[in-house]
Amino acid sequence: MSKKNTNYISIKESRAILKHNIKQMKYYESLKRRKRSVEDYTTTMRDSNNVVEIEGLKTVFFTDNGTVMSVNGVSFDIPKNKVVGVVGESGCGKSVTSLSIMQLVQAPQGQVIEGKIRFNTDDLGMDGDKKLAYDIVQMPTSELYKIRGKDITMIFQEPMTSLNPVFTIGNQLDEVLFVHTPEITPEEAKAHSIEMLKKVGIAMPERVYKSYPHELSGGMRQRVMIAMALSGNPKLIIADEPTTALDVTIQAQILELLKELQRSQGCSIMLITHDLGVIAEMADEVVVMYAGKVIEKGTASEIFHNPLHPYTIGLQKSKPLITSPSDQPLFSIPGQVPNPINLPDTCYFKNRCNRCIGKCDGKYPEMIKVSDTHYVSCYLYEKEEK
Repeated sequence: MSKKNTNYISIKESRAILKHNIKQMKYYESLKRRKRSVEDYTTTMRDSNNVVEIEGLKTVFFTDNGTVMSVNGVSFDIPKNKVVGVVGESGCGKSVTSLSIMQLVQAPQGQVIEGKIRFNTDDLGMDGDKKLAYDIVQMPTSELYKIRGKDITMIFQEPMTSLNPVFTIGNQLDEVLFVHTPEITPEEAKAHSIEMLKKVGIAMPERVYKSYPHELSGGMRQRVMIAMALSGNPKLIIADEPTTALDVTIQAQILELLKELQRSQGCSIMLITHDLGVIAEMADEVVVMYAGKVIEKGTASEIFHNPLHPYTIGLQKSKPLITSPSDQPLFSIPGQVPNPINLPDTCYFKNRCNRCIGKCDGKYPEMIKVSDTHYVSCYLYEKEEK
């Protein structure tokens, strides 16, 4: 008798998955629409020096083959006036984490099902010695419009798909102001938009203001997206691989611009990338993700000079160096990322790791504190836990 193909789904199983998906999607969509008082989605910050605190975040996608656990219990903080780099290979959950903060996950298939995202807002004040905050996961969609695009903004990978081709740059920049400050006049909005274009280093801002997206180069379009993100004077800018579609020299300009604006505006940046060189140049703190989980986090210096997790070490080895011998092939991490539908209970990196020990066959390792700022999820460092 031949062994059953585990990848095969029968019609009965497919119908059961579909029925489950519809039930779950209706439930989570109804939660977004329900009327709630401010107290229902108000919480307190663990540390008032953080802009955002993510705790136990789980984001899933309901697919025809089952439930994909895209973000699986992610926890990290974004401090004020800092750049936090989120790094990992494609499909590790970086972008979905950022979309979860913005509540822009593709619905109804994509849903945040668990966890907290505490946003440090100035609107709520204090509760004794604790800073009051919004829990974005609990916020109804209608209330989220007040902070999305104003207090938390996002710069996407490809500016051409983010800008509307049938409206001028000025029209799209002004819209941000009209949505969040309805009392503003068209003349004031235009003056502010042109000022934003000047701030991001665009020559002849009045001309660009009247232009359509297709009339601009990729670098200029990305500068327009940065100007749009800065328009509402945000506390947090999420930059999702903002230099992917640009050539190397323009990449350097955009990154330098982001760093300079972060200093002058006093905002925080969550920088998502798979380029470790960008992280080394830009980030104050680094979060390394793998298969939907945070496997290591620490300061940029700790992650680059003392990487601990075998995956982090493998990522660094994979980057080509100018000093690398030309006759040697590039290092690559062997194996494949586990199927996100049926994730094992053990360490997800186990089958690709060359430093496995007996404990790796046990349950998924907890976060181990190596120093005050350095944490790693690996049994190799368990002895260092106090």
